[in-house]
Amino acid sequence: MMNFIPRISSSMSELWTSWIMAGLLLLLLFADFYMRGIVRGSFRSLFVSKDRDSIFSEVTHNFYGQAALLLYKAGVLGMMIHFLVFRGGEYSCLDWVYISLLVLGIGVVKYIIALALSFVFINKSMFETAYLRYSDLITVTTILLYPVLLVVLFTPFISFNVAVIILSIIGSFTLVVWIWRAFQLFFTNLLASFYIFLYLCTLELLPFVGLLFAAFYIVN
Repeated sequence: MMNFIPRISSSMSELWTSWIMAGLLLLLLFADFYMRGIVRGSFRSLFVSKDRDSIFSEVTHNFYGQAALLLYKAGVLGMMIHFLVFRGGEYSCLDWVYISLLVLGIGVVKYIIALALSFVFINKSMFETAYLRYSDLITVTTILLYPVLLVVLFTPFISFNVAVIILSIIGSFTLVVWIWRAFQLFFTNLLASFYIFLYLCTLELLPFVGLLFAAFYIVN
């Protein structure tokens, strides 16, 4: 008599993870096709001090490309967070959808708060420059995350702890680059540095920690 072996649900055993990762790649390719040079320009804008408009002068911006890029970023970040907070049970596609929607929602709220603060502390053009630089940074971060996610989701060669270290390195890179860019854009005196520190704590670190707790509640 054969013994029943329970099926373990994981990113490797669930077919939906393969389809979602393939779909996310198609979204990125779609965005780069409709906004030619957006991927290359995003990488250049992080390390080139010249005006951002000159870097993206040949990029055609349109609604469909921007929407595809936004969905790609939310989906990749949602997949990363889902992987980090999963502790057993069913590796559910619906949980990933909820987390990705939560990422989108937090992004919208952060944008609205930052826009409101910009009317008090900075001018409109400086806010637009900062927002676009931030968007470029998130684009680069999710592009770096994508191949890492492919490895940690579909191969047994990297343990969870090693995966967390790799993802933490990418996250630290993002934070350091954004701090550097924020000081380049906004630093004028010690008071300005205090505002930058306050911004990073209230609109970057706290929302991310809250997102992790919310995702953990959704998944587990």
